[in-house]
Amino acid sequence: MENLTIWTKEEIIEQIREKAGSYVPEWKFDTEFPDIGTALALVYAEMHARTANKFSQVFLKNRIAFLNELDAGLLPAVPAAGYVTFSLVNDEVDGVALPSGTVVSAQSEDEEIGLINYRTEDDVYVSPARVEAIYHVCDQEDFISRVYEAGEGWKEEAFFDLSRPNLQRHELYFSHDQAFYIKESGWIQLSLYLRGEFRVPEEIQRKLTDPACACFEYYSGSGYEKFSSERLEDGTILLRKGEEQPPFARTEVEGRPGYFIRCVVRDMEPFKYLEFGRVVIRSWGSNILPDSVYANGIESNRKHYFPFGERLTNFNEVYFGCEEALCKKGARVTLAFNLDFAKIPLDYNVENDPVKWEWIMKRSDFKSDPEYDVTIEEVMWEYYNGKGWARLFPDDRYSHVFLPRNDVNGEYKKIEWICPHDLEPLVVNSCESRYIRARIIKVNNLFKLKGAYISPVMEDTIFEYDYLGREVGPEHMISYNNLESRQAPKTASDQAATFRPFIQTGMQRQALYLGFQLPLSEGPLKLFFMIKDNVDRTGQNLLWEYYNGSSWKELNLVDETRSFSKSGIVTVMGRKDFALKKIFGREQYWIRITDVHNGYAPKNRTAALPVIRGIHMNTTRIMNVDKAVSELFRREGYQENSRLELSDRKIIEAEVWVNEVNDLRAGEYEKLMKEKLLKPIYDEAGMLKEAWVKWNQAEDFTESGETSRDYVLDKNEGFILFGNGRQGRLPPSSRSENIRVEYLSGGGEHTNVGENRVRQMNQEIGFINEIKNLQALAGGSSKESLSDALIRNSAKIRHQNRAITVRDYEEIAMAASRSIMRVKCFSGYGRSGQRIPGAVTLIVLQKDFEHRRELFGTIKDEVERYLKDKVEGNLFCMGKLAVMEPEFVELSVRADITVSHYNAAFQVKKQVHDRLADFLNPLTGNFHNQGWEIGQLPNNIQIKNAIGNIPDLVFVKNIYISAFAGDVMGRREVDLEQIRQNRYILPVSGQHEVMIDIG
Repeated sequence: MENLTIWTKEEIIEQIREKAGSYVPEWKFDTEFPDIGTALALVYAEMHARTANKFSQVFLKNRIAFLNELDAGLLPAVPAAGYVTFSLVNDEVDGVALPSGTVVSAQSEDEEIGLINYRTEDDVYVSPARVEAIYHVCDQEDFISRVYEAGEGWKEEAFFDLSRPNLQRHELYFSHDQAFYIKESGWIQLSLYLRGEFRVPEEIQRKLTDPACACFEYYSGSGYEKFSSERLEDGTILLRKGEEQPPFARTEVEGRPGYFIRCVVRDMEPFKYLEFGRVVIRSWGSNILPDSVYANGIESNRKHYFPFGERLTNFNEVYFGCEEALCKKGARVTLAFNLDFAKIPLDYNVENDPVKWEWIMKRSDFKSDPEYDVTIEEVMWEYYNGKGWARLFPDDRYSHVFLPRNDVNGEYKKIEWICPHDLEPLVVNSCESRYIRARIIKVNNLFKLKGAYISPVMEDTIFEYDYLGREVGPEHMISYNNLESRQAPKTASDQAATFRPFIQTGMQRQALYLGFQLPLSEGPLKLFFMIKDNVDRTGQNLLWEYYNGSSWKELNLVDETRSFSKSGIVTVMGRKDFALKKIFGREQYWIRITDVHNGYAPKNRTAALPVIRGIHMNTTRIMNVDKAVSELFRREGYQENSRLELSDRKIIEAEVWVNEVNDLRAGEYEKLMKEKLLKPIYDEAGMLKEAWVKWNQAEDFTESGETSRDYVLDKNEGFILFGNGRQGRLPPSSRSENIRVEYLSGGGEHTNVGENRVRQMNQEIGFINEIKNLQALAGGSSKESLSDALIRNSAKIRHQNRAITVRDYEEIAMAASRSIMRVKCFSGYGRSGQRIPGAVTLIVLQKDFEHRRELFGTIKDEVERYLKDKVEGNLFCMGKLAVMEPEFVELSVRADITVSHYNAAFQVKKQVHDRLADFLNPLTGNFHNQGWEIGQLPNNIQIKNAIGNIPDLVFVKNIYISAFAGDVMGRREVDLEQIRQNRYILPVSGQHEVMIDIG
């Protein structure tokens, strides 16, 4: 009968018009100027259509009457619910304890509705504490990443994501202002001692010189430079700086200036247990050219020069400047050079003598004067000690180095000394460096008039240095691990202390560290985690801990997110022993979340990583409540099925309390008190004055006995009905008001306000200056429509609240929430789509899935709660019942089309985009505009047909479809034909591209 065809008035008239020509040809049948026959036909059509329409309503009325006999009714309005976040003026004010029931409001878009009120559902302590930083750690992967930093703003961040840039570094820095000052080529030797003279095992040192495990670098001014050579020799590490490499340069490491080399670890495994007590440095260099040579006050060519000038005299001096060699205090320094001599005649010439010798006697009467060699007998070697020039040698060593020997011509000379600790830099001829000098203190034949200067000539002057035989420890030794630095003990000679240069966090499993700038000492504190998707992650065992000053202690909490399966609140009771701890280079109050079973490791992962859209402190649940009312009633005399009319309709929930002070039976008082169903009131003498007993709300009185304290609440009409004394107990009669009804009213679709709409409080509390709902409120529904009620109640008669068939599961799940659009049941298949005997998977599509997918967790909870007592118990016990949203497959279409002319290109392109978006909508798409079935994806031909009838579109040449879906590794492109095998898929519109040709 439901398929009975009822013709409209117009259809009846059209039938008469067709037949009138054959049966009554004399009728003109003009409806504008009707004759009598036409008028009669019009009257008949009107009466027949009206009668047929009323007849069709008989079946509906009988159906409604039948359901009314079964006490079926319309579902009442449902209030919207969600979360609201409170903010304080700043983090310097005290927190505020906010009790449940605090009223907040949103301004409706409908002016007639005005303010929409909501009430907080839980107590919350609004704390000035906030999340400053979040770090992700895993020693097994030697990994640290910064997930969040205050001030940068929240982005969509995946927790436990090892693909994020790794900030973990293991570096050891050594500095020495003299030993590491190398400009040209040079060698550095590092000797690592465990204790005393016991060196670090050679096997570990060999790993330090293995490029796959570690490398040594030095700072060169433009960054750290690798040494040209590094090797292990005789139990020591040898590092060579090549001549072609840039010189060492000063830098700062953790505020400590100096010349630095560093060891960078690439593979932590060999060095987990490396430790040493002291480090001995040795460096040496050769063939170092002087920075400058000043001979007798003149800068000379360093390759070939007269150190004391061509003409010798006392106190002539030569300065040798070499910062690289002469800064090596305590090292053995060598000045080497080739020494030769040049014979330079004296200035006095007899031939040009102006004296008139012939006036006295003939020149031949005089004996010729002998010629003399003017040579350097003795020099003094000196250095500048900051106050003046001091002797470089305490004795006369190297004093005669410039005295020529007749039997030798051209010598290679070496001068060696231990570099004084007080040798300081000096400015000589505007050039600052460290200098030694040689000063002539004695010249042979200085005052002779005839002869020649035997002046020394120096060539190929070089310096060398070597710390051989002297232990030098680093001035600074700094290790960098876990984003923070440590200074090694100052005393390298301390035999008792050892230093571990390379360490990890101690967390082999993956862990998240949440740092707060203030302690979480009060409570209850509520952290709202906004999670992008809805994936069951309850199998991922997470351990929450906090640092109490001495150790990590487990944190007692209530996790509404179910291990980050859905958006929700994590409630933490404050702890007075929260303590500061410095990790990752910052001192904070820390909470640690550990993946106990390492379930998020890539090789173990069974669920997609949780993507967090934000973490917000001071957030609590709210629910729409227009009014919170308490009304008093009384019942006089004997009255069966008494009815109490409430002032408001749209009741959300109600409690009925009856004063039974004179009707309590023996033993009931203690029982009711134990069950918290009794509120006694005593007078001043301590006698029981009132005894308010909470009664039970029932759907009907079918199972109520004569002593059952039951009542029935009609939420739509706003009344309460009591029993007749046989089915349902009668409240006691009284002359005073002995029945109290406490109820909340509200609900409706208009209470589903968008994000950031709840912004008002009904009173000022503490230093709270801002409130807002970060997510849209959802779940609000108006009173059920008649058509929906007929479908639901008819289904209820059929399945009797017991799920047996696939249809039963779908219909019962649909009745669980008014936010559900469609449900499909898959019997014998698990949550991953695999075949599992006895398993049941429900794929639930919510109405507003596009904007509120993060709220699916709430719908899932409602469905599971509603099914709890309606399905076989083993399904829940054995985990074989799964409630999931569809696996949305984003389809991006590229269409190559031809249009009729140029002026149609833009319009056709827009229409193609719009048509594709509408066609792929899972709720209202497809050809029949009723959406897509779960498990169904369109093909190329269907998409081609969907856009083929657009005006000015001449031809669709090609259709290319790209599919994107999410899995445990995140969103990625998938093979379209392969994803079609998934039973739980549903298409959604993606990014489309339209390529146009002109026909």
